Amino acid sequence: MERAPHQSNVLVAVSLAAGALAGCSPPRDNPLLSEGRIALETRLELPTYVDDSGRAFVVDTGTPRSLFRAAVLGVAGSSPPRAVERTADDWDVLANWGIRRAEVLAIPDEEFEAIVGPTGFDGIIGADLLRVGGVVTFHMSGNYLQFGRPAFLDDRIPIAEVESSLRGSGEICWDNDCFPYGPSRFVVDVELEGRPVAAMVDTGATLLTVMEDAIDSERPSTVEVTNAEGVFRTMSRLDALATGQLELVEPVVDLVPFSNRFVRLASQLGHPVDVLLGNSMLRELVVVLDYDHGRVELYPATEGADPELPDPVGVSFGLEPQDDGECYRVDRLKVDGEAMQAGLALGDCVRQVDQMLASERLTMAELLEPLLGPEVGYGFPVVVDDGDRGERTLLLHTERFVPPN
Repeated sequence: MERAPHQSNVLVAVSLAAGALAGCSPPRDNPLLSEGRIALETRLELPTYVDDSGRAFVVDTGTPRSLFRAAVLGVAGSSPPRAVERTADDWDVLANWGIRRAEVLAIPDEEFEAIVGPTGFDGIIGADLLRVGGVVTFHMSGNYLQFGRPAFLDDRIPIAEVESSLRGSGEICWDNDCFPYGPSRFVVDVELEGRPVAAMVDTGATLLTVMEDAIDSERPSTVEVTNAEGVFRTMSRLDALATGQLELVEPVVDLVPFSNRFVRLASQLGHPVDVLLGNSMLRELVVVLDYDHGRVELYPATEGADPELPDPVGVSFGLEPQDDGECYRVDRLKVDGEAMQAGLALGDCVRQVDQMLASERLTMAELLEPLLGPEVGYGFPVVVDDGDRGERTLLLHTERFVPPN
C-alpha cells in the first residue's frame, strides 16, 4: 500500500528569477480570493508561497492532499501522519489564501523531508486547497496565482482549451491510515513525437518530465547530473510535444529512469501517466485550471499579459554557498545557456560574482538581488577556479527569464 503521496520532481536547485507581486485582500463577502492575487516566489524552480514569517510552501497541483510540517500547524508530529483541521482565524496561511476552513495532513519533520527532500519547505499546498476556488490561474513567469480568471484574460481566446480528466484514487494512505480526497489531478492527452500519451499538469515538477519507456531508448542524452551514488538525472531532446495544433515546449526534457514513480502515479490516478507537464512548460503559458468542469485553458504568457506584471529577469546558472566560505559551487546550469557555453560546469568553484566574494556565503537570492536591478543584459564577472585550468574570469549577463532546461 502507498506510504506517501505523489512526490514532485523537487531537485536541489536555486531560484533563477526574482520578484513577486503584492497580494490582495479577499473580498469581504466572499471567502475565496476570487479577484485577488497571491504573490508567489520561485524557489527550487517551483512556485512558492512565502508567509509573513518567512515560511515557504510549494504550490503543487500534483499533490492531492496538502501536507505541512506538524510544527507549522502547532501540533506534535505522529506516524502515521494525522489530519488536522484549521480555520482562517487560527492559521494565517488559510487566511492569506482566502479559505475559511481546511483539513490538512500534519507530517513529522523526518517524514516530510523524506517526501520533499531537505529543501527548506514547510509545507505543500496541494490540489485539495486549490480546488476550493473552482478555477485557479497560474502565471508562473509573473510570479502569482489567482482564484478565478484574471481580468486581463477577458478579451483573449485561449490557444488551447483541453478537456481533461480530474483523476484520483479517492484516498491516500500511510500504512493502514487512509484519508479521502476528491479527484484532483488534471490528466490531458498530448502527442509525444506523433504518438498519443497521457500527461499530468504538475506545478510541483521542475521540468517537463518523461518516463524513459515513452521515448526511444537509443536517443542520446544531453546532460547527466551525478552525485556520489552515480547518475540520478539525465536530460534528452524531443522532436515534438503538442496538444492539438499547439507546440507546448522547447524539446528539452528531464528523462526519468525511475519508472516506479510513474507506476505509483498510475495507481493513484487509475490511469497510466507518461509525462509530467512541469514548470519548464508552464512558465511559457498562463494556465487556467477549471476544477469545476475538468478543463485546462492555455494562453501565451508573453502576449497581452497583465501590464502590471514585472518583466522577470534571471541568469543561466545556480550557485550553492559552501560552509568554509572558499567557494560557491555550481549546482544548476541551463542546458545550452550562456554560462554553459562559456565553460562553466557543474561542481565548479566560483570565487566571486560581480563584487560578491564566496567568503560572504550569500544565498543565490542574495547574489541575484544586485544583478537584477539594472537593465536586462547587465554584464558581470564570475571568477571561477575549476582546479584544472586554475582561476579565470567569465563575463556573463542577466537575461529575460527563460525556464532552465
